[in-house]
Amino acid sequence: MELEILDYKYYDGTLRPLYILKPRNFNPNIKYKTIYFFDGQSTFDKSEYTLENWGVEESFKKLNMNDYIAVGISHAGKNRISEYLPYDALHGDKLIKSRHEKFDDFFMNNIIPFIEENYPVIKDKSARSLIGSSMGGFITASYAAKYKDIFSNYGIFSLASFMADPIDFIDYIDQYKLDRDSNYFIYVGDKEGYSDKNKEEDKELSQAYIDETNKFMSYLLANGINNYKLVVGQGENHSEKAWKKYLEYCLEFFINK
Repeated sequence: MELEILDYKYYDGTLRPLYILKPRNFNPNIKYKTIYFFDGQSTFDKSEYTLENWGVEESFKKLNMNDYIAVGISHAGKNRISEYLPYDALHGDKLIKSRHEKFDDFFMNNIIPFIEENYPVIKDKSARSLIGSSMGGFITASYAAKYKDIFSNYGIFSLASFMADPIDFIDYIDQYKLDRDSNYFIYVGDKEGYSDKNKEEDKELSQAYIDETNKFMSYLLANGINNYKLVVGQGENHSEKAWKKYLEYCLEFFINK
């Protein structure tokens, strides 16, 4: 497979890498499906925290995903949380001002058109998928409601929607509703709060991830949405190492739908 990395100018004037993974024997005369990944740096490069990445190329090869192109969208570094928050929220005693609207507009009206104008991809909801973890999982879940006419598959890993205090995230997505015909892969580790560095677990944090996942699942069930797969990683913490391990489950779920 071939990984192309572009220096791409974002809405805030910063140059960030845009990662484009093309299949082996890429053919410009074939139309490909697309999977967009948030946190492109740690999706394709090694995370500065865990020194791991998602192993996208390995999973694509293993599953013979020769009809897909993967696109990694880089986050905003120190402004990552504000970019991925769908609205202003409190984090501890600090108010985080959301940059979500600007990022939304840029993603929908710049990045996606760029990919679809410059690469031979299918320009249709049925051929577009979206994957993210933690805050990237948060924005993925919010897009599942707000932009349900753009994507058909969602990979929501380690949903960090507890960051949206004091507004209930479920109330937010309920404004837009979810598409019953879309597909939802939901993953959470049962030890998300465990630190490999300190060898200790923040059990309240672990429970927060589980609680948010349960709330999202309850919403799916209450609204008659049955196209989902829930996976709980036994003994897995909040890391690219865990997400890499379960990415294959997510991609298989997309392929088989």
